[in-house]
Amino acid sequence: MEKSRENKIDFLEYQIPLEDQFVFERLKRSVEGSENVEAIKMMAIYFAQIATQRNAIIKGLIKDLISPDNIILKS
Repeated sequence: MEKSRENKIDFLEYQIPLEDQFVFERLKRSVEGSENVEAIKMMAIYFAQIATQRNAIIKGLIKDLISPDNIILKS
């Protein structure tokens, strides 16, 4: 039983891809270096939109994966 639990924990570990790390750093520097309140507001709205879209995509993928019609799970 303990071995099964360890496998699940290992499965949940992930690494942020290098490309995403660069995007994050670029956006972080843009926010930190900006003194324009309107530009910062626009960036915040953009980040909220991306986070919302990403969440919807992840939920959609999970829904498709656990669907009874999923061919991968049937095999």
